[in-house]
Amino acid sequence: MKKATKVSLVAALAVSALTPAMAIGAETNNAAAGFYNVDNGQVVTADAFVLLSNTEKVNLLKNSNVYYADGEGKVVQATKIIDSKTDAALVAALFPETELEADKNVTLTPEGTVVPGQSVAPKVESVKAINANEVTLTFNTEMLKSAAEDVANYTFTAVAPSAQGAITPTDIQLQADGKTAVVRFANNDLVDATKYKVEAKNILSKDYKEVAKYEGELTFSADKSAPVLSDAMVSGTDLLLTFNEEVDFASAVLKVDGKEISLSAAAATNSGDAGDYTYEVDASAVTSVLSKGTHSLSLVGIKDVVGNEAGTITKSYTVADDVVAPTFSKIEAIDKDTFKITFSETVTQPTFKVLKGSTEFVATPVEAGPAKVYTVDVANTAGTNKLYETNESSVALKVEASNFKDNAGLFGNTFNTTVALQRDTVAPKLLNNDLNTVASSALDTVVKVVFDETIAIADASKIKVIDPEGIELANTPTLTTGPKGANTAINATLTGVTPKAGTYKVVFSEGAVVDTDLNKNAAVTANATFKADETYVVPTSVTPATDNSITVVYPSEVTNSALNVANYKLDNGALPAGTTAVFTTADKDTVKIQLPSTFKIVDDANYKFEITQNVKTTAGDTVVANAGAATKTNYTENIQLSDNVAPELVSAKYVTANTGDTTATQIKLTFSEGLATIAADEASLINDLLLKVNGTTVATTGNTAVTANDKEILVTIPSTNINQTTTIGVVAEGTDNAALVITDNSTAKNKIKAPATVTVTK
Repeated sequence: MKKATKVSLVAALAVSALTPAMAIGAETNNAAAGFYNVDNGQVVTADAFVLLSNTEKVNLLKNSNVYYADGEGKVVQATKIIDSKTDAALVAALFPETELEADKNVTLTPEGTVVPGQSVAPKVESVKAINANEVTLTFNTEMLKSAAEDVANYTFTAVAPSAQGAITPTDIQLQADGKTAVVRFANNDLVDATKYKVEAKNILSKDYKEVAKYEGELTFSADKSAPVLSDAMVSGTDLLLTFNEEVDFASAVLKVDGKEISLSAAAATNSGDAGDYTYEVDASAVTSVLSKGTHSLSLVGIKDVVGNEAGTITKSYTVADDVVAPTFSKIEAIDKDTFKITFSETVTQPTFKVLKGSTEFVATPVEAGPAKVYTVDVANTAGTNKLYETNESSVALKVEASNFKDNAGLFGNTFNTTVALQRDTVAPKLLNNDLNTVASSALDTVVKVVFDETIAIADASKIKVIDPEGIELANTPTLTTGPKGANTAINATLTGVTPKAGTYKVVFSEGAVVDTDLNKNAAVTANATFKADETYVVPTSVTPATDNSITVVYPSEVTNSALNVANYKLDNGALPAGTTAVFTTADKDTVKIQLPSTFKIVDDANYKFEITQNVKTTAGDTVVANAGAATKTNYTENIQLSDNVAPELVSAKYVTANTGDTTATQIKLTFSEGLATIAADEASLINDLLLKVNGTTVATTGNTAVTANDKEILVTIPSTNINQTTTIGVVAEGTDNAALVITDNSTAKNKIKAPATVTVTK
């Protein structure tokens, strides 16, 4: 391990190894040779680096956000310059700067600057089920872990016809990529063939930007796949079995090298954690399966949580003797009194000794261990000595770690290293105006402003609040919890004031607040917008008419949004082209929607009529299905639309008593649909029909009774020779026919299509 005291030599070696032609950087699109901080944009050229003090070099090379560009299009993380034991290892760690730019959303320029990329608005990209109990939400950028794992930020509600209602996750875990949240539910909460409405809100990205509220749907299909064993390994006296989903060991039998291993105490390594499918199996009773060599494993009867059983699973694993003692890997400064030490492998909690000069300061590891990484807090005082003396902004500490061992019981050598800690010299700043809020609290208004670090109120008189109308209001500022933790936000309370819609300004004069290192804020104005809580109404009534108009009565006056036919749906689709909507009352609370006659309805039937939430009242209320429901949905109602298709005469045929008869006294008429009731020998029916035999009009003399929905009528005629050309037709309403008697049996009683003529067949 290279020591920090040799950093200047190491850096010089690295520069010479990595930059055979640094000048090329100025002649190409490659970044100029130097150290680039992709977090804050600071750049130190290769020439300027050699002029830095050892402490400054240590700080730079141990900053994981700093990358060295070689001038030829390659970069390496600065920490590798110290960690690499040879030039060859260092060169091997190089990778294209374009990959760094894509990963960090920045551009390194030939002029030696860091240009931030375009900001991507954080959002939920997709939601899908991955097994019987778990769902994943995928985001388009890395999320803030605490916000992404907050169960209160998600709702899952079964959609009708399911009556299941809302289901609550048991756990949510943000995965290592920072973009995937695995949501776990209790057994049987996710129901096959059920659609769930999914909402996600109040989630923040890693850089504290608010994620757009997500509303989507997930259709869950039953998990029918058996579990898969993806890995098996030894850890101490345990076998670690990793699957692709949660499993049930109740009926399973595990054998290793033919010897059965009890599964009675098998337990998940992080019991209850979403996305964790690794189980610990105590193998201490059969130590041979833990010994050096390759072992064969068979697992029979393993099932997932819904009973899908895998066949016989076989797998091999190898155990190698651990003869390598654990070693120190790296040390990193975290903040003014905290550092982090990483070891080569998991070790028991070491004993830490921290010296500033010859003065020892108490060092307390946060993790109980065993762990691979330990976070160490350093006391701020040691007797009368201070970690930071007055006007001292950084300290160089000697760190010793001893008395630690790995899982094999091998002790690591005591080692000494150094770390440079820096006191915060940066003033507290506003975190993100989009996260500021205005809320009503009892009879007061509370304006919340969030900062980027822990603060204290230094001078309350320097905090002023101006309402949306430009009026300065007296306020009482107090500290509260923000996205960055306790005491990272201020609540400015306006006593006895009702919030107004619009933007409030909170003016912080210089020195209004200070951080924990007493850095004062610069003068700044925060904005916070108040939007009144949404209110909701339900339509008073929806009434269809036989002309296929739909009258919607609202509880109060509505805006012209109610006249926009795009804000209504029929059977989940748009209303047919040609639909119109008009107000029918002066109060503008009633709308008549007229479906066009070209929209054919072949039979009386129910249709799903839907009013979307785009319809608003003039008071700002949104029209919904249930104003009191936790999750608001569009208003829907099944309404009956009326058959508007006229029946037609399809055919006519002579009725004879016997085959071969040449005369008939009846004609059977067949129609396209069921007819309304007609009495026998209905006198008016004679006017509906026109019978011609060889061009001569012959009057019909009667008819059989028509029962509702019959499609046939028997018409009585004088005895007629059927070997003549005969036609029968329907007479349109007019001089020769006052009113058509023949109608279909729909609600609208559509009259038969006329005029129409067919040939009477034999």
